[in-house]
Amino acid sequence: LLKYISSDEIDKEDYLSKGIFHNLQSTDLESMAQEFIENFEQFRNPRIQNLGVHVILSISPLDKDKVSLDMMDDLALTYLEKAFPSALSFGGHHFSKDHKHSHFLISSNELMSTKATSLRKYELYEIQEYMISYLHEKYPELSTNIDLKKWGKKLHSEREYYLEKRH
Repeated sequence: LLKYISSDEIDKEDYLSKGIFHNLQSTDLESMAQEFIENFEQFRNPRIQNLGVHVILSISPLDKDKVSLDMMDDLALTYLEKAFPSALSFGGHHFSKDHKHSHFLISSNELMSTKATSLRKYELYEIQEYMISYLHEKYPELSTNIDLKKWGKKLHSEREYYLEKRH
């Protein structure tokens, strides 16, 4: 996963300038992997099964020409500080697709702690709400908007979806 995060189809070798290093001591991929493994094994919580989670932050395709690397860095660091302040995290920006997005590996337990980094649904909602407010305040030129009244609700029935897909 670290290799995938660090590679973008435009510039595969330049993850150091596009990378997000959050609570990490090293910048080379093997050393980072070792940091994640050691933090997971030394502070093992029997309820936590996975070393980490893969998180993706995506920018609306409508804003793809307005978003810069500096904006993506700012949004990524703001998100990590709000959602996972005490976790290990490595992230990379991917600009080569139809939409700009960032991938992150977030440790499943906090740095040097058995406390899990998993978030409850209400915490995810609060972070989403905070990030949208932050985005609108700091970058009013972006048109990204999400109707938070529909947050967490199914937008279609599964039965209708699968019937349509089957036909």
